[in-house]
Amino acid sequence: MSNLNKEIKRQYQSTNLSTLKRNFSQDDHLRRNTLWNLYNQVCSNWGKLVDIRFKLLGFTPGVSILAIKEISLINDFSLKVILSILGFVATIAIWLYEIRNSQLHDDLISRARKIEEELGIETGQFKGRLKSKNFLIKHDVALFIIYVCSILSWLIFIIYTIKVRVS
Repeated sequence: MSNLNKEIKRQYQSTNLSTLKRNFSQDDHLRRNTLWNLYNQVCSNWGKLVDIRFKLLGFTPGVSILAIKEISLINDFSLKVILSILGFVATIAIWLYEIRNSQLHDDLISRARKIEEELGIETGQFKGRLKSKNFLIKHDVALFIIYVCSILSWLIFIIYTIKVRVS
């Protein structure tokens, strides 16, 4: 397989912004050390964002299901509706947090690619990552499905609770 075909299947784009100011240092050793230190920080922060993402992905649907189950056992209609609305709103808030987390995640990947480029790395942890082979096989699609299902669960429960009360 030619290098061109390999590159088509990988992601190489990064930010156009330089990592260091052009007049940062004439000393190549200092410049490289600074880039490596920045790269380590970017990798660390990226890892923390990924960790938060997976914890939220495991936490949100599971807690929603358990909370809905427990709230369904409450006899007080007003309390049941209030708690359901709070669960619904909290799930939306967590999804909004995740959307921002995804933006920061993508920005850190772009920065890491730029640093890899400036260090002379052709294909690294971030620069040259394999592209998805299918438009559905992407983090954002999976996140969307999980959060929409969790939000719909709350919404359906709220509607059902009100409908049962009215009937």
